[in-house]
Amino acid sequence: MNEGEYLETVNDLKEQYITMKESLLLRISMLEEKQQTFRYQFTLTQFESPRPLAQVPCYTSNMVISMYKCRICNHWHPKYSYCLS
Repeated sequence: MNEGEYLETVNDLKEQYITMKESLLLRISMLEEKQQTFRYQFTLTQFESPRPLAQVPCYTSNMVISMYKCRICNHWHPKYSYCLS
């Protein structure tokens, strides 16, 4: 291989490197933009709730569940629920 062929090969490799680098940087920037969009959408919908906001918070120390004994399966179920047996 003489000097001219060597320089030609090196210049071709340099051009290939530059085009690959530009395409990868473009792809990285697109993916980062997409990720930022997803994060923004997640933070907007993270705390959405169908329940109305409370004016005064009401804290409880325990939870009271009314239970009843089922006539069909003879087990205890939460009040207002249906037996699936």
